[in-house]
Amino acid sequence: MSLRGQAPRWARLTSTLVAQGTHFATFGTGTAARASPRCPPRLSGPAVFSRNQEPVRPVAHPPTPGWQAETRETLRLAGPLALANLLQMLTYAIDVVFIARLGADQLAASALAVALFGLVLWSLQSLTGAVAPIMAAELGARGPALRPVRRAMRMALWLALVVSLGGMGVCALLGPLMRATGQQPHIAAMATGYMNVLLWSAPLMIVAGVLRNFVATLGRPVFATMITALGIGVNALGNWAFIYGRLGAPEMGLPGAAVATFLTSVAVVAMYA
Repeated sequence: MSLRGQAPRWARLTSTLVAQGTHFATFGTGTAARASPRCPPRLSGPAVFSRNQEPVRPVAHPPTPGWQAETRETLRLAGPLALANLLQMLTYAIDVVFIARLGADQLAASALAVALFGLVLWSLQSLTGAVAPIMAAELGARGPALRPVRRAMRMALWLALVVSLGGMGVCALLGPLMRATGQQPHIAAMATGYMNVLLWSAPLMIVAGVLRNFVATLGRPVFATMITALGIGVNALGNWAFIYGRLGAPEMGLPGAAVATFLTSVAVVAMYA
């Protein structure tokens, strides 16, 4: 039998299979082969597809920015954050200025306490800082990013609260640590009293770090700079009030500096919120 006589027979068979949902591609010679619904074969002959299959259209991607645009955007993001870090160092410098007026022993005690507190705080902030690239990746995917970013932010805040409890426990060991390292008893006592107040600032500072990463990821690093600058004023006013007993506050001496740091942390978190 010739191929011409078989043509109606092949047409009926193909129509039956297509009606059942089977995707076929017919070759020019009249043979048939199974084809994938998503990736139909690229053949020279005509192709037969089901009605539900949609044609694949190419996705248009925006042009890749050049190095000048990348440099400009990097400086726009990194400049305010670098300034915020410098302002944070100024906050510590203001603490030193106010504490130094109390005496050399108080300054030495605060330096010992801040050395351990800073080590614990920066380590935990580095741990929670991993939320920044996670949120940036979700925003850069050009897809629905509200739920993934919100989930990452929520988990980072929970992580900040959990790890801060461990950090507070480490800071509470300052007294035994200084006795083990042979520090003078009166300096160790002052440093322990200072740390017992300062450690309550750790959860707030770690949460503030997460919030700063959040606003930076959203492309608004100026907010972090402004909030840090306002925190300097709160810290200076708190030191003046609680260390020396001004504005009706009790004269607390060295622990007053820790109270000022705690109040500054509360104010910073409130401004971010």
